[in-house]
Amino acid sequence: MVNLAIQQDLTPADENHFLIKLIEQFEEMLNLDLFKQSMAELDDLMAYWENMKKYAENLETSSSVA
Repeated sequence: MVNLAIQQDLTPADENHFLIKLIEQFEEMLNLDLFKQSMAELDDLMAYWENMKKYAENLETSSSVA
């Protein structure tokens, strides 16, 4: 994600760009105490980040082809 943002010359000032928002969400996750989450919440978080990883990989593939 960060590499793709750098390749697109994005900065934190580009706060409305999808990649910047995704990086901010990731930073927030680092501060989340996962031990306080229920198994259902952990499953949801895992599914969300797996989907975001696939989406970001798809963006990388699309941008490197273009």
